[in-house]
Amino acid sequence: AADAFYDYIMTEKDKIDDAENKFKELKAGLSTHGSWRSWPGQSITRPWDFDEASASRRQPSEGCEIELAEHRGITLAQLRPLWPYISRVCEPEEWLGYDGHPLRPRQVNLYTVCKHIIMPFTRARARSYVEHVANGPQPPTFFVSHWWGEPVKDFIACIEQHSGDRGLGEDAPYWVCAYANNQWNIGKAVTKDPGDSSFRRAMRLSKGTLSVIDAGSVVFTRIWC
Repeated sequence: AADAFYDYIMTEKDKIDDAENKFKELKAGLSTHGSWRSWPGQSITRPWDFDEASASRRQPSEGCEIELAEHRGITLAQLRPLWPYISRVCEPEEWLGYDGHPLRPRQVNLYTVCKHIIMPFTRARARSYVEHVANGPQPPTFFVSHWWGEPVKDFIACIEQHSGDRGLGEDAPYWVCAYANNQWNIGKAVTKDPGDSSFRRAMRLSKGTLSVIDAGSVVFTRIWC
């Protein structure tokens, strides 16, 4: 099963010849700051309520090299642009799920994001996603335990809720394996001794662990989550 998922993810990696142009909207989203509406009466925000009129700009990242995978946390400011991008391109590009059926944006999970965004977005430099959107090391505040099969929209909403509940702001890094590990060299992160893995090292740095519970509670059936 693991090999089948790997094959599903890797089939798109060489099909994007002009990644710079394809991901222009995503990169523009990464350079926004404070551009997300709040829920009425609450301080937390929703990534799908993009309000361009209230946006201020930040200097877009030119990418960097972060030697240690455990220092590659991802912030809400770096996660949020994924959803508007997914919602715009998923159906026009006819993204398919693992079962071969067409996907709607609400159904897109991390396997699909890895296939259609992470791999082609990082192909030129063959480094982690975080190293393409950050300006330097981002040691994690929290380590995130979750299942790749939950919808990405739900995952971002959970991070928003957690960040809002704890008053962390949009620049507190969360360690999420898909974005932190170099998917072009995953063997470096998943070691024979689990204690040496990037996962364990990130846990040691973090203040705590956040478990994202999917609608079907699949996360509880997987010991490594």
